[in-house]
Amino acid sequence: MRPHTLSRGERLRGTKIIGLLFRNGMEFTIPPLKIKVIHHPQPESPHQVLFSVPRKLHPKATHRNRIKRLMREAYRLNKSALEGLPSLCIAYIYQSKQVPAFQEITQAIVQLLSMLRNYAQKN
Repeated sequence: MRPHTLSRGERLRGTKIIGLLFRNGMEFTIPPLKIKVIHHPQPESPHQVLFSVPRKLHPKATHRNRIKRLMREAYRLNKSALEGLPSLCIAYIYQSKQVPAFQEITQAIVQLLSMLRNYAQKN
């Protein structure tokens, strides 16, 4: 696998796993992002991620899509921090009313990835 890709297999799909994630997942917050995380039910699969921007905070689809694109790019460039850890299911949820700059999203993602690394190593 190439290091800086975000393939279809790395995207979180399936209502059962997503429901389990939102019901039982651990929560971490670094403004403007919140994440929910659980260990993947199938440990041999890669880390799977989901990116969400609430319509209530951003009614315009162009703003929601822009923010999700920024989050995907920041994750894609920094996901190497999770190498060597057991498989995780992660949901990134944006929680601010402003459209962010790429640097702001990147800083939050890097901090959250280090928190995820600590979480995965402890559990």
